[in-house]
Amino acid sequence: MQVNFNIRPDIGVQGEPAVASRRVETQGGDQTNFNQTAAIENAFNDVPDARPEVVARGEQIIGSPQYPPLDGIRRISRLLAANWPPGGE
Repeated sequence: MQVNFNIRPDIGVQGEPAVASRRVETQGGDQTNFNQTAAIENAFNDVPDARPEVVARGEQIIGSPQYPPLDGIRRISRLLAANWPPGGE
């Protein structure tokens, strides 16, 4: 069997007629159901802007002299140095 990669898509193989492209038709036209979008937006609006327990934890961490850990800083700096693009800024 020989495969020819230079066949034009609008010409059939070995004299067969080309297959017409199929078009997917949507039912109901262009009307879209936004019920889920509205539900997500309402749920997002119900979330408070700040969570007091997380803010208190952040204030506690930022006051600590051991934060961020020195080992973590070293690991991140090594990763950045190893993946820095050549000739980068």
